[in-house]
Amino acid sequence: MKERQIDAEIKKGIDARTKEFREKVSKLTYEKIKSKLVPMVFSKNPLKGYPYNERKTVNEAQLKAGSGKGVADIDFVGDAGHIMAAERKFKIKFKKHSAGYDISGEKKDIVAYLQSDDYGMDSEDIKDIYPELLS
Repeated sequence: MKERQIDAEIKKGIDARTKEFREKVSKLTYEKIKSKLVPMVFSKNPLKGYPYNERKTVNEAQLKAGSGKGVADIDFVGDAGHIMAAERKFKIKFKKHSAGYDISGEKKDIVAYLQSDDYGMDSEDIKDIYPELLS
């Protein structure tokens, strides 16, 4: 019985170290590729597909929102502090419902919130999911 428990603990330790090792190798490989290729070919565009370089480096095109008021149904994971800060910063209102939140306000403010780092939605996703905010 104790041998099985010890074996399980050793396996967990090995799995954790293996995952950490894979992440380090991935990062080092990416850094090596980047150091060779970026100066030659990708001086303005970062390499895609590596999690270490997925930050926004080029300003994404801001969408032109429609005029007037609008409502968007979003999935939001955050606490009351995040909601209050977003309401003040973007002049929008959050209303909780069974499957998430409805945000309401001026369409331009809603689009600004969706594109911000607070929510992080891509322009293409906004066009597909919330076309009513752009008209």
